[in-house]
Amino acid sequence: MYNTGELYELSFVAPNEGAKPRLVFTIATVYLEELVERLRILSTKWHSHAQNYCHRDVEFVLFSSDLFGRVEFGYDRCGFVTTSNEETLLELDREKLQASTMTLKLLTLALAVPIKKQRASNRLQQIDLELRCDPFDINGYNHAVSGYVSAPMIAWLRKQGMADSMRLPKPILDSMRQTWKAVCRDGLQHWAAECDAWVDSDGRFMLCCFGNACDIAIYPDGSCGKMDDAYVRFSCHNLDSAVQQVTLLAGLAKMCELARIQEEL
Repeated sequence: MYNTGELYELSFVAPNEGAKPRLVFTIATVYLEELVERLRILSTKWHSHAQNYCHRDVEFVLFSSDLFGRVEFGYDRCGFVTTSNEETLLELDREKLQASTMTLKLLTLALAVPIKKQRASNRLQQIDLELRCDPFDINGYNHAVSGYVSAPMIAWLRKQGMADSMRLPKPILDSMRQTWKAVCRDGLQHWAAECDAWVDSDGRFMLCCFGNACDIAIYPDGSCGKMDDAYVRFSCHNLDSAVQQVTLLAGLAKMCELARIQEEL
């Protein structure tokens, strides 16, 4: 775990007016120049891997405007950028699923270590993601998700675990089901009902979706830690496909968003 101050916020945009659900990374605009340079280096390093993963020649676009003035980035221009003086939003288009998951891989790598010009902040990185994005592997875990959640997130999760149902709030479940329906193959939409989200009173959470015991969680062999522990490890089980990965990431993103809202109240 490298990050101490906050580098990015993760959130989820629900589908509306014909738009599909989206994952959003929000960073300080002052970080953008260094992030672009990191992505340039990483896209060169990971070029062959991306071709093998997508089974075709794909180009990583570094913040280029389209005909309508929208600034795009990522493999197959799968992401778009909205910038203000203070914040920059990096949004992923789920219609290009493999391009999006490969772009997510590079984006999380680029944000895995502190930015040189990191602004002063007393906020911890809420969630730190580690993603696998590999071509088919008979051993599975091709799209594994792991990482760390911060102590404030654990405190929020414990509050949710005190409820009688031991279920995480419904918007988290909704985000996963909406995402599954948006990215799965035709005829598989009904499996969105397999998505679920639980939490224990000690703060251990589990998000699951259709598959052979496919989930991400803080497992019993991973400590929720003491209140003075900065970060707690989470990992996954049988996370093989891109559809499963983005479905569970949507749940994580919504979880982060709800925790921030409560913190700001």
